[in-house]
Amino acid sequence: MDKLSLSNYSSGNSFSALKGGALLIGLELGLLIGFIICMNHIPDYLETIKNWEYSQVTGIIYGSSILIFGGLGLILAFIIEVKLRNFRSKE
Repeated sequence: MDKLSLSNYSSGNSFSALKGGALLIGLELGLLIGFIICMNHIPDYLETIKNWEYSQVTGIIYGSSILIFGGLGLILAFIIEVKLRNFRSKE
C-alpha cells in the first residue's frame, strides 16, 4: 500500500509550485510563439484556413511550440531547483 500513497509535500523540499508555474508559463509562451509563426507564415490565417494542408501545418506548429516551450519551462524549473538546493545546503 505504500506505493500508492501520495508524497509528503509538507517537508519544505517540494518545488511543485515552481514546476507548475514554469510549465504553465512555457505552455503559454509556446501558444504565443505558435500564433506568431502562423500569423507570419500562413497567408490569410485569421480569415479562414481554406486548405487542408494549412490546417495540418497549423496543428504541427502549435503542438511543437507548446511541447518545446513547456519542456524548456520544466528544464528551467529544474535548474532553479538545483541551485536553490545547493544554496540551502551551503547554509
